[in-house]
Amino acid sequence: DATFMLISPKNAAQLSGTLLAQTGRYYPQEQNIQELKKFPTTETELNSYDVLVFGDIQESSFSSQQLNIIKNFVEKRGKSAIFLGGKNSLSKSPLPPFLKGGIGSGELQNLLPVIVPPNGSFIRDEDFNPVLTAEGLYHPITRLADTKEANEAVWRDLPPLSGLYSGLQLRAGATVLAEYRNNRATEPVIVFQRYGNGRSLLIAADSLWNWAFGVWAFKEEANYYSQFWSQAIRWIATKTDAKLVNVETNKPKFIPREQVQITTRVYNETYQPISDAKLALEILPPTGKPFQIPSNAE
Repeated sequence: DATFMLISPKNAAQLSGTLLAQTGRYYPQEQNIQELKKFPTTETELNSYDVLVFGDIQESSFSSQQLNIIKNFVEKRGKSAIFLGGKNSLSKSPLPPFLKGGIGSGELQNLLPVIVPPNGSFIRDEDFNPVLTAEGLYHPITRLADTKEANEAVWRDLPPLSGLYSGLQLRAGATVLAEYRNNRATEPVIVFQRYGNGRSLLIAADSLWNWAFGVWAFKEEANYYSQFWSQAIRWIATKTDAKLVNVETNKPKFIPREQVQITTRVYNETYQPISDAKLALEILPPTGKPFQIPSNAE
């Protein structure tokens, strides 16, 4: 279940005499204005949620109390936050003071898996297709197809993104799942980190919606925009320290007595490969009892 909270960028003086002035700048989301959803002001209210998703919003839209409970929500409560790149949150102002009120330089800056330069990030105003990293090929967030080749093809053929917020520096321990590449630069596009007991994810482009409304036609059964968000929220909301295992065969189908090559990859919680993992492979045949086979670690 999702609760949507939309806030006007105008201040109270600019909204004087309007409905939004009466509702604290929040757009009504309910039929009954008394049930209007506003951002929580107490830990009890906020902790009823599992994941926070921040759009292009200035940190100055929150009170000091709200900023404090947001940090505790991730760091101490072990929950998660997703940040979307935007002019208010990540880009630089043309005049000093740079990034006034932006998330990249305020109280929440450590929640970001990147460091925003003192003068803010700059926007690459060009169309591009994110390229999956080695970690992104098999990560539950960015795995939109069953095989490596099919997943690469999906990401290559998605409608291109634009508005990349560039010049970001990765924090220690951050993991990049998809990146912008050209002959001169590599920039993170989808990146996450563990922060305290929780996690945070950044999508450093402001046009992800184009995957839902782009002119590229997908098969009716393939809604990659919804699939991406479903997988992202499901993964980042799941508390687990379990190791991740990826198993592939060299073909999707085999005939009787044909030799099968099984490739297994094991990752830790930050999706770095584990080279000394001990594996036990069990085969469940159509008939008969399950049996184990030896594996050769590389």
